[in-house]
Amino acid sequence: MKRFALAIALLTSIGTASATSVTTPKKDGNDCVFIRSVGQYRVLDRSNVVIWAPGRRDAYLLELSMPLFGLKSAMQVAMIDRDHDGRLCGFSMDRIGVRDFGTPETSSIRSMSKLGDEDIVQLEEKYGVQLKSKKAEKKPS
Repeated sequence: MKRFALAIALLTSIGTASATSVTTPKKDGNDCVFIRSVGQYRVLDRSNVVIWAPGRRDAYLLELSMPLFGLKSAMQVAMIDRDHDGRLCGFSMDRIGVRDFGTPETSSIRSMSKLGDEDIVQLEEKYGVQLKSKKAEKKPS
């Protein structure tokens, strides 16, 4: 009887935990954008890149699985669609590549998350960069 009561209590707690996680939105790092819609990018460090898609509308943070040593000094960043679905996604075979003066480097995308206004402000403070354009900051009153 005690085992039965313990099992019921355990199942009830699992059900409660899953219900609360469903109601709370969580960033899973598995966002996707069409690779042709990527407008601009900004390298934050060897492992983090912010891209905007479509055009300059929405910002996404790409976290790489391995740091790319030539990422900060690279003139161009390649977005490699390894699974040929036309999209750049987190948790997929897609990669980011750079070619510096040496051999090309690539790293898979560990996660890709859409950034909100608060996230952008935090990244600007952390890395000392400007991610929002001056026009976006000035809203008509």
